[in-house]
Amino acid sequence: MRSPNLLGLQTAEAILVLVALVAAACGTEPTAEKCTPAPAVHESSRQHADHIAIDVRFQSGCITLAGTLYQPPTDGPHPTMVFLHGSGEAPRLGFGGPWITTPLVDAGVAVMTYDKRGAGKSQGDCCSIDDGFEALASDGLAAIDALLERDDVGPIGLLGVSQGGWVIAKMVDQSDDVDFTVIFSGTAVSVGEEIEYSRLTGGENFLPDHIDLEDVLEQVRQAGPSGFDPRPLLRTSRIPGLWIFGARDGSQPTRLDVEVLEQFNAEERTNFTIEVFPDLGHDTTHDPKAITTMLAWIERTLESTATFGREE
Repeated sequence: MRSPNLLGLQTAEAILVLVALVAAACGTEPTAEKCTPAPAVHESSRQHADHIAIDVRFQSGCITLAGTLYQPPTDGPHPTMVFLHGSGEAPRLGFGGPWITTPLVDAGVAVMTYDKRGAGKSQGDCCSIDDGFEALASDGLAAIDALLERDDVGPIGLLGVSQGGWVIAKMVDQSDDVDFTVIFSGTAVSVGEEIEYSRLTGGENFLPDHIDLEDVLEQVRQAGPSGFDPRPLLRTSRIPGLWIFGARDGSQPTRLDVEVLEQFNAEERTNFTIEVFPDLGHDTTHDPKAITTMLAWIERTLESTATFGREE
């Protein structure tokens, strides 16, 4: 492509071109459209008695993300889940803890987990992201693309915690490569409604005993949706999804989430399974009952679903 002839441009256009050239000279990060796509790099593979750990680097737009693919020690292909973090800076999950990664791998399901952008070894800005979650969804879709380069990956699922539920809604809307989803304490209502609920309750893990929940929910209903609203995206989802909630969640409105999901199921639009644990708060991922529920649901879903939508 020829360089622009500045003398032939209008003054305003010339200024814009000069600004762009100066920004490039100063090292400003290029836009995604100007980036050269690069294949994922599947690095050192470490064999353990109970799992295999494969370090992976992959590109999302103009940044490189770093993560680990944990696989069962048996021959694949394995169902594989991509983990989507909650809000804030977060590193990839480890192996050997009592929650998420180890139980899944023990059950024959691989887990792809990566440092959230701006955290650990991943590039980019962590938390200066608007409530549209476009960047986080792009990162998750890039992780899926990295998995699709491998021949030991079977059906692909998404596993999100809290904010990760909103990100999953965006991803499912943009990809035909997602076969099932599991969401812990995710939100089926808008960002504004979640913020209002947290403001009224204090936003803690457990709903305080002195809070009048009915009054809080009525105020949230009156406030109505604002900011990113996943409802239109969730309504069009056609893949199996498990939602796990705590009835005593003080961070996001479980009751309103359940109303939304049950309405979509009643319209025969969606295939959502909803599990509410009466004694749990916002942190549902560390509870053995919730983990057992997840594993049983995944097993049933994989057995009962003959095809997963991806063309060979």
